[in-house]
Amino acid sequence: MARSRTMVLTRKRNRPPCCSMRDNLVFVCVPETESNSQTCEQTHRQFLQSHIENDTPINQNNDIHVQNIQFARVHRNPGGPNAASKTRTIVAKFVKIHDREMIRKAGIVLNKKKVDFT
Repeated sequence: MARSRTMVLTRKRNRPPCCSMRDNLVFVCVPETESNSQTCEQTHRQFLQSHIENDTPINQNNDIHVQNIQFARVHRNPGGPNAASKTRTIVAKFVKIHDREMIRKAGIVLNKKKVDFT
């Protein structure tokens, strides 16, 4: 028992820093595109533009410009056994913490409008 606990703690401690979810935001209920020509980042940018940048109550100071936001990585989580019936979540890793915080705060306002955003 103690040995297995030690192994788990060792594995957690030895994780590379790239596995950190600290700079990430998870977006749920973003519809999947039918065409394969559009990348996940393009889909994500369109979602942010339509729900945050172009929404006047959320972007009151007009300081959110989606095209200026830099992402290190944007991907959809792989689906489970029921993936065909559900939309997969999008995980976006931001390069700048300021961009992440700006979108996160806008997400709080967006949540009040009943759009799923965590």
